[in-house]
Amino acid sequence: MTGRTSLTIVLAAGEGMRMQSSIPKVLHPVAGQSLLAHVLGAAPKGAGAALAVVIGPDHGSVAEETKRQRPDATTFVQRERLGTAHAVLAARDAIARGADDLLVVFGDTPLISAETLARLHVSVRTRPRLFSASDSAPRMRCWRPATPSPAAPTICWSCSAIRR
Repeated sequence: MTGRTSLTIVLAAGEGMRMQSSIPKVLHPVAGQSLLAHVLGAAPKGAGAALAVVIGPDHGSVAEETKRQRPDATTFVQRERLGTAHAVLAARDAIARGADDLLVVFGDTPLISAETLARLHVSVRTRPRLFSASDSAPRMRCWRPATPSPAAPTICWSCSAIRR
């Protein structure tokens, strides 16, 4: 994606209460890595790609895992858990820096791949305002303003909960 910048926000503030564990949900291992490590490995890298990870308060272990996996990431703390949109706003400083595309990914979706995210970026440039990057899980939904700009970036959401 020459000439376009992107910001990927990984939402990793979950407690994991339904898992009945004292370990933050995104740190649970799957296939030899934490859930978060899988997602961070798939997130765009390189020139023009910024990465922000939103963690919960007192989740220093999530911040440490983030830095271990992606030293280029910036970590933001969601002090109060007031929903998903509120979690995204915890990274408002990263959003304010401006990016052509804003991708929001849940930190507990280990099956997401770099290839899926790359297909999503191609879709951002070529499709209408609301679209899906793939017909198979994990699903993506995006909205692109008529005139994308740093003030109105393309916003993409990874949602493994969307079903056919």
